[in-house]
Amino acid sequence: MAETLKKFLVFLPNLKSVTGNSEGIDQLVKEVKNLVKPLEHDKQNFFNKANGMGWKTMNQSFNSNR
Repeated sequence: MAETLKKFLVFLPNLKSVTGNSEGIDQLVKEVKNLVKPLEHDKQNFFNKANGMGWKTMNQSFNSNR
């Protein structure tokens, strides 16, 4: 997830200069940053095997929203 987010956040500002669509690209950057919010607010320890199902669910949600 982190690698995907990083790629988007590096790529999108470059796209802004190519397309000239600052407002649209800024909105996309905002949406990409919003993908992180569920991870920031979740209190589960994803390194604990007992929480594997929670991690799987969050990962599926992330993949369907990107």
